[in-house]
Amino acid sequence: MIRQWCDLPIDLHIITESPEKYFDLLKENPVKYVTFQFESLNSKLNIPGDIKGHEGLAVTTSTSIDAFDGCVNGEVSFILRNMGVSSSVSGSYLFNAPSIGHALMNLTKGNIEAHFQVGDFIIPLSECPIACWSTANLKNLLETIEIQ
Repeated sequence: MIRQWCDLPIDLHIITESPEKYFDLLKENPVKYVTFQFESLNSKLNIPGDIKGHEGLAVTTSTSIDAFDGCVNGEVSFILRNMGVSSSVSGSYLFNAPSIGHALMNLTKGNIEAHFQVGDFIIPLSECPIACWSTANLKNLLETIEIQ
């Protein structure tokens, strides 16, 4: 039904012990992003290859960082530390680097040349959708977001 009102990318967050019961629906109704809640999973998550879209895991803050491998390079590490993150995981960055020692030093540098800018992380206020809660329903909210 959402596609009748807008063509914005859909970001679906699934919280269930049995994600496999949604796989056929995801094949029939592809979404741009599908995220599964890690803490709700009772077994290893095996997403079929024919499900389209970007897949991800969501975690609550109480979940130990040891549960994940994080694609953290020197630049991302610097950003995370400045955002207050005290622990992250970096596997492939270290082991695919020409020198593990040099890569490790990049993860802990106080300053690093970054290609990210503040604008990569924020949405300007002028682009933020404004919705009136007294008349809010799913259709109106999606139309308001799409107009912006």
